[in-house]
Amino acid sequence: MLWRLDARSKRRILESIGFDSSVGVTSILKSACACHTIPLVVLNFVLEAMRHDTSSSRRKGKTPQRRPPAPAPETPSSSSKRKAPSKQPPASPRKRRFRPGTKALMEIRKYQKSTDLLLRKRPFSRLVREVSQELSIEALRWQVLALMALQEAAEAFLVFLFSDANLCAIHAKRVTVFPRDIQLARRIRGVDNL
Repeated sequence: MLWRLDARSKRRILESIGFDSSVGVTSILKSACACHTIPLVVLNFVLEAMRHDTSSSRRKGKTPQRRPPAPAPETPSSSSKRKAPSKQPPASPRKRRFRPGTKALMEIRKYQKSTDLLLRKRPFSRLVREVSQELSIEALRWQVLALMALQEAAEAFLVFLFSDANLCAIHAKRVTVFPRDIQLARRIRGVDNL
């Protein structure tokens, strides 16, 4: 194909036909048409080369659109039988995707508004009973209200510890809380508040 060649190759082809290379391409084409010296095929190639050399023709067109799925073709045996129309569930909408960080902020607002406990009660009570069994000789029994009070205190401690660790991370010009931030927050609080 002639339009894939560079300008120098095109000029060589035109010179081999018998045209002067110092003259512009348009004047060569005019004289070729007037003299009928070059075949029509070569003229078409040159015209195509001139069309494809412009930078505007190299621009891409519209992006292709996705085709809707084609309906399933009915088989002749199924179309001849009379059936009740089948109830197909409506297509569920796509699950909403949030930008990074939006979901985290929504969860923060949700948990700041609520007053319920964040840890599950049964695993927490099992943990408390296990620790108390290791520390004491005799088996201790726990009231439900005592376990709830202990869980409230534990969650309050953890929330304040994580907020202090978050401040340490922000001070270090980071967003992610690292274990060293928690260790620093506990060390700054002192021995009494560990």
